[in-house]
Amino acid sequence: MSDSTGTIPGVEITPFGVTPGELEMLAEGASGAPPAHALFRLTIAPGHGLPDKYSYQSLLIDVHKGRLEVSADGGTARVSMGLGAPIRSTPRGKPFCDRAGCPLPEGQPALLGKGNGFSLDGGTLHLKAIGRSPAVITLTVVLREIDFHNPLCWICPVVTK
Repeated sequence: MSDSTGTIPGVEITPFGVTPGELEMLAEGASGAPPAHALFRLTIAPGHGLPDKYSYQSLLIDVHKGRLEVSADGGTARVSMGLGAPIRSTPRGKPFCDRAGCPLPEGQPALLGKGNGFSLDGGTLHLKAIGRSPAVITLTVVLREIDFHNPLCWICPVVTK
């Protein structure tokens, strides 16, 4: 997985789920084919993140290790305490989400830790690993047929003939 430069500095991406053959069929599918969910495990070095120049149809993040700062522009963003600690906007700030799910206002940062989750329907994600340890997350993203042909799509699996 890569961006237009070939790599994402500080990010290791492992795809799960869909095989290259299945992706090729989706990429060449009939017009109006349903979107595909792609599952990735990401290890993000401290201070690094994902490019924030792409918008998403739908995206889910589950944090397994480390801490992430996330925010979104546009779309509908939610954070979930899940099995982790309450979610704050600053390391020492008061919790603003201490239950199953809370709306995340546009541009509002949220600090996610182990067991916390994030969802975004439409809009642009801003994500950075914070602290001294790498963040390990599972990322599920809905890929539209057009995403398979976009050379700038950093999260799209490579489709080969």
